[in-house]
Amino acid sequence: MRSSRLLGVIVLLASGAGVVQALRASGPFEPLSAPGRLELAGETRKLAAPLSSSGVSPRLVQLLVQEGDSVQRGQVLARFDSGPALQAERQLLQRRSEQLRLQADRVQADVERFRPLVQVGALSRADLQQREQQLVELQAGIESNRQAIARTDVELENSALRAPMDGKVLRLYARVGERPGVMNVLELGTSDRLEAIAEVDASDLTRIRLGQPARISSLSGAFPGSLAARVRQVNPADGAPTDGVVDVQLELDPADARRVRQLVGLRTITRFAT
Repeated sequence: MRSSRLLGVIVLLASGAGVVQALRASGPFEPLSAPGRLELAGETRKLAAPLSSSGVSPRLVQLLVQEGDSVQRGQVLARFDSGPALQAERQLLQRRSEQLRLQADRVQADVERFRPLVQVGALSRADLQQREQQLVELQAGIESNRQAIARTDVELENSALRAPMDGKVLRLYARVGERPGVMNVLELGTSDRLEAIAEVDASDLTRIRLGQPARISSLSGAFPGSLAARVRQVNPADGAPTDGVVDVQLELDPADARRVRQLVGLRTITRFAT
């Protein structure tokens, strides 16, 4: 009899443990985890070298910034070897433009002088028509030259790489002497602060709250241990139901952020504290 009671207690305890385990596996007590990535907060842009109208990439001859430098919009960041040749070409076009205008002014004066002479029969109409045709050709040359100057100005502007926004130089990709081609010269960002993004299923948003602590690990083992973080923002911020996956932004502990600074884009797994 005693052994039967003992067996019953064991069965009951085992059943109870099974119920608790089932609740943990399926209920709100299960820790929430989500895949994600490390990325820089704020806007970032990768700036490429320009290509000439012929599709040739210029050579990088001067790099005026270093990683970590703060820059302002419009500031020159790098120069390419196409600059001096383009500047010389523009000067030639400008001189030709001035010559064409002088010639056009002289012919215009002749046309105005010939017209009354033709009317009184002192000069043939053919002479006037010749000057008028010459004036049309000169005006066409002036317009063509103007367009050539405009194209050269665009290429001349592209011979220097300028910052499209205020920010910081996050990374340099090219070195002086190289032809970057379609590759990037450098990366510019409005912030160098690293953050984590967790890709949370929309149905789990009710389990996320602002300030909630979390631990972030690398899926590939790119860094040892885990990173400490807290939920900074949920997109959508109001937690309204959405379909699919929602990005949850997490602020990393400053010390942890520094040790993974070079791992932007790394795939991660985020485990939220219950």
